[in-house]
Amino acid sequence: MGTIQIDGSTPKLTIGNATAEDATILFDGNAQDFYIALDDSADDLLIGLGSTVGTTPIIAIDENKLSTFSGAITVGVDDTGHDVKLFGASAGAYALWDESANLLDLRGATAAGPGHLKLTTGELTVVDADVLGKIEFQAPLETGTDAITVAASIYAEADDTFSASVNNTDLVFALGKSEAAAEKFRFTADTEIGIGGANYGTDGQVLTSGGAGAAVAWEDAGGGGTSWQSIKTTAYTASAGEGVFVNTTSSAFTITLPSSPSLGDEVAIIDYAGTFDSNACTIGRNSQPIQGAAEDLTVSTERAAFTLVYVDGTQGWLLKNK
Repeated sequence: MGTIQIDGSTPKLTIGNATAEDATILFDGNAQDFYIALDDSADDLLIGLGSTVGTTPIIAIDENKLSTFSGAITVGVDDTGHDVKLFGASAGAYALWDESANLLDLRGATAAGPGHLKLTTGELTVVDADVLGKIEFQAPLETGTDAITVAASIYAEADDTFSASVNNTDLVFALGKSEAAAEKFRFTADTEIGIGGANYGTDGQVLTSGGAGAAVAWEDAGGGGTSWQSIKTTAYTASAGEGVFVNTTSSAFTITLPSSPSLGDEVAIIDYAGTFDSNACTIGRNSQPIQGAAEDLTVSTERAAFTLVYVDGTQGWLLKNK
């Protein structure tokens, strides 16, 4: 192909050259070369830097309008940006960087499609504790060690090795308090609730408030509710917060109170079969007084039903009702 060269000493403009490209425009400004070329062999439009076309393409656009960028892309300047919109395959679906609102909008399809953000892992073999996806919150322009660390995050963590039949996953919430964000809450694939790490409580416990500025905790059920136990026909040691159905049809026996009670702990007793009058139920005081007396309580009233509540080491367990 012929060449047209315009040379004002330098810089110069060259249209066409001896390379394989079908058409080339080469700008030479004191070796700061820039070219636009149509590559007939590959049907690519090339825009790049260099004195030889194709050596350092910045943008390549092929016949299918697929574009490749080899460098960073900046849209607008600080404090004056532009909307950037990426359309999906369904009508109405798009991702929009909204310049005026300073936010990213993920819009679902017009036909009742949801906005959808998908986080995926590149891990080829997922095992326990691998993180599948994470969202982090940070104040990187602050000053000071703690201030610029990740202050909060939400992430999905594998709870087992993945397989054709296993994808057990926990959802974890991490928060910072004069530290990098650390795990505070965890919801597991087994529908457990973990507090401050692998702390799921035990059967029958309830999640209670520690008050202002204090952490919540798993604790034995107290005055907030009664955990009723199955019918007892032999000696049994009750826990705080329990209700006990006592069946003395066969013989008298003892229900023992908790050994280290706290203020407000309760234990409820019910004569299941109406046999306390023939086979009495003994309430073992364990280490604390009952009604201020350092002795066990014998109940011989048919159909007796009552609740004992703990107050202190002087009066011990008091009858809440009779």
